Amino acid sequence: MLKFIPQYLGSLRLAVILLLIHVVVSAIIFHFGWVPQLQSLAGGQDILDNRAGYDAPALYETLVAYGEEGRNIYSAYLVFIDSPCTLLTGLVFAAFTATIIGQRKGTWKLLYLLPVWIVLLDIVENIAMLWILNTFPQELPALASVMGQITALKMIAVNASFLLVLIALALGLIRWLKGRRAN
Repeated sequence: MLKFIPQYLGSLRLAVILLLIHVVVSAIIFHFGWVPQLQSLAGGQDILDNRAGYDAPALYETLVAYGEEGRNIYSAYLVFIDSPCTLLTGLVFAAFTATIIGQRKGTWKLLYLLPVWIVLLDIVENIAMLWILNTFPQELPALASVMGQITALKMIAVNASFLLVLIALALGLIRWLKGRRAN
């Protein structure tokens, strides 16, 4: 099922190019545009997508602080920015995972699930948040209380994938240095 990942994404060069694109896109998103505006409305707090483990009261306090304009901006951000960027994030992590795993068999293939989990958890998080935003000011305490855990799980998968990125870059550097010594 996941055979296409090492076949098409198993190049360190491609992984680095995707990472650079991701860094540029993230810099634009988080330093210009809607995210700084939302942070300003929430008294400098980061957007909920980046706050692992928040509870229902913290979620609703943030949504109240955003005001109607901020909630509309957050909805648009989730649909037009965060969801497409989730796919880019998944591609970046899949490419780096593929450079580490290559054609290995067995349990190594389970590492391919990390980028898949990141994408799935982020999409579930976005759908749930859009539902909460759409029903605001009515509170959905059960859903709101689960949101922080979904974000925390996503962050764990992201951090594990960042570790794989570092490992892939270190392995690539070692291969490059060995190649230079051989010449």
